[in-house]
Amino acid sequence: MERDFNGMVKEKWPSYLVHGNIITKLKEKMKLLKIDLKLWNRDVFGNLNTTNKKILQEIEELDCQDVSGI
Repeated sequence: MERDFNGMVKEKWPSYLVHGNIITKLKEKMKLLKIDLKLWNRDVFGNLNTTNKKILQEIEELDCQDVSGI
């Protein structure tokens, strides 16, 4: 899995202390995990749209340099 996804889930899951019956506990832990997964995704991958735009811009700049160097 990507950049220790499993390790992050194994670390976070037991740290969620919720009360109620088993279904309520599962539902609440899933909500908390969803929040942590969004943060993890942002930290690991960043904003992919912004990253893609930046890479495409860099490629375009390199292409322009190659053309001017011919």
